[in-house]
Amino acid sequence: MTRGADDPDEGADEAPRAERRRRRRRARADAPKEKVLHTRVPAVLDEELKRLAENLRVPVSNVVRAILEDALDAVDSVSERAEDELLGFADRLSRRRDELRHRVEREGEGREGRDDGPEPPAPRGADASESVEAPPCPA
Repeated sequence: MTRGADDPDEGADEAPRAERRRRRRRARADAPKEKVLHTRVPAVLDEELKRLAENLRVPVSNVVRAILEDALDAVDSVSERAEDELLGFADRLSRRRDELRHRVEREGEGREGRDDGPEPPAPRGADASESVEAPPCPA
């Protein structure tokens, strides 16, 4: 079941997400052995990273690690928000579909045994019982 914006238990999902983030950060911090990642970067990016590291007086690898961790946290946050919005939209769509279905069912029940108006007009012509044939199509 999806949760809507008016759900009183809406904050209940926040605790597991926050806990997952804490566990992931703890796992990173408690990792017994760090891995070395080698990658090629454009010279301009290399200069920017070195300049930032020098200004902060930390190694370039710490700057890169912090940027990567922040980027991963941002991606998690955005994807969770997008998922929440999609689930909310699906929930609203489902409710609207059910409302329409119930309305159609109620209107259908109200029409049973009821005269829905006059009969359609009879065909025009000299004799309404005669059928009218169209001329043959030219070949």
